[in-house]
Amino acid sequence: MTKNSNPKNELVKHGYFRVLEMAKGRDPATVDKVAEHLLDYEESTGFADFTTFTDKTAEAYRQRFSVRKNAKTGAPLSKSTIVSTLSSVRRFFEWLSREPGFRSRIKPSHIEFLRPSLKDARIASAKIEAAWPTIAQAEAAFVNMPVTTLRQRRDKAAFALFMLTGIRITAALSLSLKSVDLIEGNVKQYGRDVATKFGKSFNTFFFPVNPIYRECFAAWVTELRKVHLFGGEDPVLPKLPSHFGIVNGNAPEKPKRAFHADGNNIRTAIKLAYTSQGMPSFRLHAFRTTLAMLGNELCRTPEELKAWSQNLGHESVATTMNDYMPVSSYRQHQIISGLAKRAFPEG
Repeated sequence: MTKNSNPKNELVKHGYFRVLEMAKGRDPATVDKVAEHLLDYEESTGFADFTTFTDKTAEAYRQRFSVRKNAKTGAPLSKSTIVSTLSSVRRFFEWLSREPGFRSRIKPSHIEFLRPSLKDARIASAKIEAAWPTIAQAEAAFVNMPVTTLRQRRDKAAFALFMLTGIRITAALSLSLKSVDLIEGNVKQYGRDVATKFGKSFNTFFFPVNPIYRECFAAWVTELRKVHLFGGEDPVLPKLPSHFGIVNGNAPEKPKRAFHADGNNIRTAIKLAYTSQGMPSFRLHAFRTTLAMLGNELCRTPEELKAWSQNLGHESVATTMNDYMPVSSYRQHQIISGLAKRAFPEG
């Protein structure tokens, strides 16, 4: 019979997961990913006790994992997957080496054999120039989205919300009507009510984009409140019935007073809005880059750029610039060439 767990290890892992979630504040999804990494390590050792950990078992695992292929595609694992998994397992053993009963058994020098190669680490940390829609592309996709059905109106309103606020999908799915102020043009992303990143709380005022986005979003919120009689605790982007049409011969179906567990339907609709116009299927997160790049064009003072950054929920302007204001190789060449002409106008 194939062994698929080790009771002693399970007790140890339970203690570690408790530390991650309760002491370090990691969210459940992160803890689940760590659990996957540790299970992978255990499987590679035949579920041997963690007390048997040595430099040889660490090196063997690192070597096997570094050349493993994706089970579905058969392609080699990405360097980011290799680095994140090895780092996750290494942090576990670093914690374990400080715990009673393991201090004399697990040597810190042996844990170092779980480190990925410097080459893999550099490749994994290299920034990739991700695509994002220009303001013109976003508008072209948006204006061609239909609004005949309830689902179509909700999905178009979601597009408008992303352009107005740069809100993350998890926050958008948890957003209730009480957090929306159409008069002030404000969405209150408070961690106690909205699933913001790291539970942060901040105000987002509508970005200065084409008024068509605000008109669409306002029309949807008004429909929810006046037609469907939604209240402050009800979702802005509610779940919808699986089928649309006529109920009991004459009454149209209504949205559910329930929050989405995931945004797959909305993701699909927005990607289709782009691809139907012959554009790439941009990720939802790309809206944030689009808005950051717009801020780079419009902001004229450090204070303005700081306010723009805060509107995206960033505590530091550096975060906005480093993560959402990419400079492509082509643009880099343009800038350096322009500076050279400015430095030597006669050259």
